[in-house]
Amino acid sequence: MKSNRTVACAAVVVLSGLAIGAEGVFADAEADASIVRGLAREVIQNSPAVGGIQNRAPIDRSGLVPTDRRYEILSNYVSPAFFARASDGEIESLAALATSDAYNDAPPPAWCYAPGTDPEFVNAMEAIIHDVNPIAFQQIGRWDGTALSPASTAQGEPAIVTYSFIPDGTNIPSEDFGLPGGSSALFAWLDGIYGDTETWQDLFHETFEEWGELIGVTYVYEPNDDGTPTSGLPGQVGVRGDVRIGAYPFSSNNNGGTLAYNNFPQNGDMIFDAFDNFFDNVSSNSRRLRNTIAHEHGHGLGMLHVCPADGTKLMEPAIDTGFAGPQIDDILNGQRHYGDVFEPNDSLATAAPLATIGGEFELTAPFVSIDDNSDSDFYRLDVLVPSEVTVRIAPAAAAYSQGPQSFFCFSGSFTDYNVVHDLRLTVLGPTGATLASVDDTGLGGAEELTHSITTPGAYTVAVEGGSANSIQLYGFTVSATPTGPVPCNGADLVAPIGELDIADVVEFLRAFGDGQPSVDYAAPFGEFDISDVVEFLRLFGAGCP
Repeated sequence: MKSNRTVACAAVVVLSGLAIGAEGVFADAEADASIVRGLAREVIQNSPAVGGIQNRAPIDRSGLVPTDRRYEILSNYVSPAFFARASDGEIESLAALATSDAYNDAPPPAWCYAPGTDPEFVNAMEAIIHDVNPIAFQQIGRWDGTALSPASTAQGEPAIVTYSFIPDGTNIPSEDFGLPGGSSALFAWLDGIYGDTETWQDLFHETFEEWGELIGVTYVYEPNDDGTPTSGLPGQVGVRGDVRIGAYPFSSNNNGGTLAYNNFPQNGDMIFDAFDNFFDNVSSNSRRLRNTIAHEHGHGLGMLHVCPADGTKLMEPAIDTGFAGPQIDDILNGQRHYGDVFEPNDSLATAAPLATIGGEFELTAPFVSIDDNSDSDFYRLDVLVPSEVTVRIAPAAAAYSQGPQSFFCFSGSFTDYNVVHDLRLTVLGPTGATLASVDDTGLGGAEELTHSITTPGAYTVAVEGGSANSIQLYGFTVSATPTGPVPCNGADLVAPIGELDIADVVEFLRAFGDGQPSVDYAAPFGEFDISDVVEFLRLFGAGCP
């Protein structure tokens, strides 16, 4: 039995302003939603009866029943008419999944379907999936060790994930759901569409960067890939990525059906259907390709499909081009697994450097979170001048229906994700003593605190939640107004403010040695080197007006 479960994705596509189903194209997705649902009902009413699934009429078995043994395997799922018209690839995919034992105690493939896919094939595949393993998931295990980050299975901890592009000719083994495997043709395929390698690789870089701006995963491009078969060896620095990206023609259903599939952690390899004409459309900055990359990598992070399929979530079974990239539900899913971009910041000692305040100031962070009942968030403010500081936090999710993938994917449980934790806000002084705290509003409410800081130093803002073992997305705004003299330039670090003297030099050396953001003057930012010293000396030499 394979240890790396695979998610295959091939999606019914809902284009912005267009609803595309198996039966045709509708000019207005909203106006014709009832037509789409009607078509879906027609498909369901003509689908096979499967254990646990109700309200489906029996298949019309009139006419000649094929003698092919594969029909014996599939006779509970497909009609003789479908069996006669289906391609060998479709029959092989259905039969392989129906007879596989690889998913007896693991999630089966999660499929989405391309425009024009035969509706009976769609229903047969979903029915088989339901019968093989009816347990639905929205989240599976996360990465617990990569090439650049130590092993950790702790929910809410950040990770570093590397990725690489496998060279053409790399062997991609067959999968348990009927895809035959083959030699990768990723470069030949996408170079043919974009004219060069850099253009399409930038689309992958941008998509990984977008995930990295929303959740606690840092992505590192690994330029090397040794061409070993996919779904095998783990990532290794200088050799191959944790996530390896390839493509070959899915001979069973090229130009329709499966667009791509993706392994779950601890693998994460992403394989596309090379030369599938779905990806030839490069409008809206190649949104078809980018949303497929983002969706597939969602599986590679440990996410499963989510319902209802209403065009609001990246991880719905259907690829949707009405929006770009991860949406609120996807951010919640990712941050529940890996925390937000400031993690690890669960204590005073690990407080995330947030800002240096030396004058009028405002900063907003829209998507951070308390990811469970043990999480607290600490943020450090380096205050250089006496200031009145205001901090405001507010829930930043939404109320909507969400649930595991079902046969119909028409509904989920309605939940208000803004009323998960009662957020509390505290300001701590340089010694860690509590200076001010507020918890006035209860579940779903915003909290705001204003505190006057008279002594420059390192202050900390702490955000805490309640007892719910679930995630609360929130946003915060920090603003400051000086109540005393304002530094004349970046080298004016300590009193007397408005003058540059030996006290500023001493403070620079102290802050430089501690690696404080207030003296990270020059690129490369995040590193403290001779360029920062040179910039401090330039500012100091310029003097105050």
